[in-house]
Parts: sequence; structure tokens; C-alpha cells
Amino acid sequence: MYAPNSGLTRPFKTLLNGWTMGLFGGMGTQGDLLNVGTRKYFYDALTSAFGDLACTPSGLPVGVGDGNGDGRAFVNFMNLKSSNPMRSGEARIAFGLQKTERVQLRVFDVTGRLVKTVADRSFQAGVQHVVIWDGTNDTGQKVKNGVYFYQLKSATWTSQKKLAVLAN
Repeated sequence: MYAPNSGLTRPFKTLLNGWTMGLFGGMGTQGDLLNVGTRKYFYDALTSAFGDLACTPSGLPVGVGDGNGDGRAFVNFMNLKSSNPMRSGEARIAFGLQKTERVQLRVFDVTGRLVKTVADRSFQAGVQHVVIWDGTNDTGQKVKNGVYFYQLKSATWTSQKKLAVLAN
């Protein structure tokens, strides 16, 4: 139910709403907080309710991860796609960028010394990249058991996370 403002006699808007989430297909699938129908519904409802306040959205709603090929609707992220602790084998480090730029992906020990430069090149925006660290240092020797930090650094963004290496 919607009642617009009518000047001095009613200087406010009223928006009363009720529905079952089943009407919109539930809260979406696992990993999708709000499905497209639900996002559109809320976008339309809020635009109707607050449109006269000069705070209308400047464009279409954009969901995080709705990549369109050029990275405009993509966020910077970095995470590990393999087990932590790394018991043997490799660490698969995934990341994505908002814009195409040069990235350094390096591994450091707990004292802050550089162990290995895993990547140092330009990466495309708007897609997920996976880089593999094989558990070796820059000279090709297996690293000792312990805690290591992997760091992604670009001109506009830096992220650092830790990784434990066991039984390497």
C-alpha cells in the first residue's frame, strides 16, 4: 500500500508492504543472498518511496561479482583456494581486480624476509585469476615448516593473508 504526500494535510509518504519470500523465489540459492527478483523489488520500492527526496539512484543496481567483462562491477579480492595449512603440494591463490594493472604476488616469512615472488606482471580486470605457489623459495628449495604471509600488491590495492606450511 502506498500513499503519497499531499502537501500540508499529509506532509509525508506511507509505504506499507507485506509478502512471503516464496513469492520472489526465496532468498536465492546458496551463495546468492538476494536473487534478481528480490533485488529488483527492493530497488523499485525504495525508488518509489524516496524518489521525491532527490536521492534517487544514479544508475542501475550492481551486485558484487556481477562482472560484465570490463571490471566495472567487480571488486578487488584475494583468497586461498587450497587447504590451510598447506601439507604438501601447492597453494592456490585466487584474486580479482577492479581494473587491469600490474600485480606483485609475493610470499614472506614471519620475519618479513621475501621468500618468493610468485607473480610480477599485469593482470586483466573483472575475472578471477589463480596463481600457484609450489612451496619453494626463489632458489627452488622447499621452504621449512612454519607460518608464511602471501601478499598481493598493486598500484591501487594491497592485501595480505597468512598461510601455514606443514610437512613440506
